[in-house]
Amino acid sequence: MRRIVLEQVKPYASEVRVDALGNLLAYCPAAGAPHLRVLVAAHMDEVGLMLTGDEGGGFFRFTAIGGVDIRCLPGKSLQVGREHLPALIGLNPFHLASDHEVRSVPSIDDLRIDVGPDNAKKVKVGDWAAFTTPFARLGPSLRAKALDDRIGVATLIELVHNPPPHLDLVAAFTVQEEVGLRGRQRGPPIPPSPTWLLSWTAPPLEICPPGIAAALATSLLKTPATTPASAPARPFTSPTPTPWPTRAWCVT
Repeated sequence: MRRIVLEQVKPYASEVRVDALGNLLAYCPAAGAPHLRVLVAAHMDEVGLMLTGDEGGGFFRFTAIGGVDIRCLPGKSLQVGREHLPALIGLNPFHLASDHEVRSVPSIDDLRIDVGPDNAKKVKVGDWAAFTTPFARLGPSLRAKALDDRIGVATLIELVHNPPPHLDLVAAFTVQEEVGLRGRQRGPPIPPSPTWLLSWTAPPLEICPPGIAAALATSLLKTPATTPASAPARPFTSPTPTPWPTRAWCVT
């Protein structure tokens, strides 16, 4: 993913840097002074799965890496390991399931990744598994894997291609967001930025409970929303604890 982003932004940025953790930062200076310096961040990583136990015959137990909704996993198609072998997630068939299983949401312990008997020896415990949901347009909506936060990455690439002339733009394509916001916590910017915009994929008001919907301020068929971001103890642009910039916003 970082290689693709680098190919897209390098011809348009005056400076590009990859830090020790893997964050990619691109700097597009303003056309003239005075100007406002703004950092816009989007994460490149996605959720996935890892094989944790071999049950023979091509069936594997697994664990989730990142914020995976277990309710959505049965029947999902995957690619597993370095050879990108096809697989799917299965559970006990309906006609063989107990009444309790039929009436309960399955846990991850009830599910298995099936790579098929022919590929059983081509993968091993510790291999990763990635979702392969194909891209499709569904009316005004999009269906695909990893829209959180590939939508943000694509938007940020377009911003680097067409930077506002009155802004000093720092584009931060971060890593390891799904396993603890690690990329956001490190990596010196080019140069320090007083204002941050953090891209985030949020559910729309139409499908959220009332108490949650009020805080998201997003809606189907409408433009993205900006909301004040909560300020953690340190920004991801500093390797040592420092105050956050005076303004931080989430773009959802």
